[in-house]
Amino acid sequence: MTKDMDKKNGFNKDRPLVPVNTAIDAFIASGYKSTAAAVSEIIDNSIEANAKNIQIIIFDKLNDRGIKKITKIAILDDGTGMDNAILATSLQFGNGSKLNSRKGLGRFGIGLPNSSVSQCNIVDVYSWQKEKTLHTYLSVPEYRASKNQNANDVLEKELPKDVKKEINNQGNSGTAVIWSDCERIDVAKADTLYRRISRDISRVYRYFLYKGNKKYKTINITYKVVGI
Repeated sequence: MTKDMDKKNGFNKDRPLVPVNTAIDAFIASGYKSTAAAVSEIIDNSIEANAKNIQIIIFDKLNDRGIKKITKIAILDDGTGMDNAILATSLQFGNGSKLNSRKGLGRFGIGLPNSSVSQCNIVDVYSWQKEKTLHTYLSVPEYRASKNQNANDVLEKELPKDVKKEINNQGNSGTAVIWSDCERIDVAKADTLYRRISRDISRVYRYFLYKGNKKYKTINITYKVVGI
C-alpha cells in the first residue's frame, strides 16, 4: 500500500497495536481478585529469582479524620536482581525475561506490571547487583495523560531513604517493588492486610516456608508495618 493510499483511507502505519493511554485502564480492570493475590505475584517473582528472604513493608499514615490508611507497600528480596536489559522489560505488559520458562512460579514482566497496577497508580522497581542499583517505574496518571507508548528508562538510583532504613539487610543483590498511591487495595488498614496476606501466604507458600521440606528451597517472609 502506498503512502497516498494510506492518506486516502485514513490509515496511520505508525498507529500502535495497543494505545497505552487507554489500554492501561483495561489492564487495571483485568487485575487480581485481592491485594493479597497481587502481593503473592510479586513473591512468585522473588522465589523465581532465588530469593531466600522476602520483606513486605507496609507504610500507613493518619488521614484528616484521624484514621490510619495504607499509603505505600514495598516488597523486597535478596534474589539475583536484574541487570539493565531485564529491568528495562520488567514493566512491559506481556513481555519479560521468562516468557518461555515453565519452571518455578513467576515470570518477570508478566505478573509484575499487571499485579501492580491492579493495586496502585505508581510502581517503582529497584534492582541491585553488587554496588550498582538501577531503577525504573510505571505511572498510570502519566500514561493516561500522554501519548507515550514506551516504557520508562532505566537509570541508576538508590533506594528511597524511608524504605532503605526499614530493611533488614539489602545484601549484594536483590529487587524492591514499591507501590504508591494505592487507591485500589481492598483493605485500608495495615493490620487487616497483614491477616489476609498471612492467611494466603501460609497456604500458597506452605512448602517453601516449611523448613523441613526436601523438595522446595525454603524462604523466609517477614511483614512489617511502618507508621509515618
